[in-house]
Amino acid sequence: MNRNTSIAFLLALATLASVKALDLKRHIRQPLTATRVATLTPLREEQVLTPRELVKPAERPARRAKSGAAALKDAFVDARAEGRAALIPYLTAGYPTKDETVDLLLATQAGGADVIELGVPCSNPFMDGPVIATCHDVARKQDVDLAQCLSDVMTAREQGLTVPLILMGYNGPFVEYGWKRLADDAVTAGVDGFLVPDCPSHEIDGVAAALAKHGRAFVPLVTPTTTKLDRTIDIARRTGGSMTYVISKPGKTGCSAAGVDEVAPRMDEVRRAAGDVPTTIGFGVSTPDHVRSFAPLADGVVVGSALIRALNEGRSPYERRNIARTFVGRLAAATWAPRAGGF
Repeated sequence: MNRNTSIAFLLALATLASVKALDLKRHIRQPLTATRVATLTPLREEQVLTPRELVKPAERPARRAKSGAAALKDAFVDARAEGRAALIPYLTAGYPTKDETVDLLLATQAGGADVIELGVPCSNPFMDGPVIATCHDVARKQDVDLAQCLSDVMTAREQGLTVPLILMGYNGPFVEYGWKRLADDAVTAGVDGFLVPDCPSHEIDGVAAALAKHGRAFVPLVTPTTTKLDRTIDIARRTGGSMTYVISKPGKTGCSAAGVDEVAPRMDEVRRAAGDVPTTIGFGVSTPDHVRSFAPLADGVVVGSALIRALNEGRSPYERRNIARTFVGRLAAATWAPRAGGF
């Protein structure tokens, strides 16, 4: 291949990448003139953060060195090297308003998130309690869908989001979009992995293969009743071995926290089976004390409903950005804890 041919080939690749990015951008809709933000159960007084509280932003590289499953696994390796568990906050795309998603992702990163879960709105979020279920409802009323989520992630990446990001959603929207197409678009948008709690067992192999082809992670869920741990961990390994998500107790998101003594034996069992695949724990984790208690048991801690409740204390997008940053900052400060075992 001569020099002129090489230059022409590189220009063609650059043009193709630009076309794909523009195609995703077309999914961004015009903002609503007014959006109703649901009023949910307020935080207890000791959990409420004021916008004036300052947390020093976490230092982040200007560009991402890796993406996909590799980036996810590195986040846990880096956290462990610092003697702590990784912090994984959850946000729902389009909540409280569709125009705030990008800013809240960046604010959450600034507070110290190691990985972010972004919820994809759907009509039947059966695993979610009333707090997050209301988020889905509010987002859907603004026409926020999977395509909008991809577009928001891509915009956030362009504006400086560098931490790994997982799309957490239910099977229907992903199947409708098409897994092969989604895996390809995830690379363009900057989505690193997927957590799909209701993905049918007979479809998981095909989904894992489509994601692995593009270096994206499939994050399997370990429930209190999961018995085939080897099979579950194998799914994670086939897509990069980035992480598993362990539900701390039966119930829905936003439930009360399980006791450490109650969870510890199960986490020991899962971590032995997982080996070098990072394990994370969620459901009922809502305060710095909870994070501090669970951090020694897992490689990462997920906090969702509590962050949403905190955001509901904000009266404006500015306040909510500051609340996201400070609330996550307090949780991040609690992730340092004595650790044993693990990868």
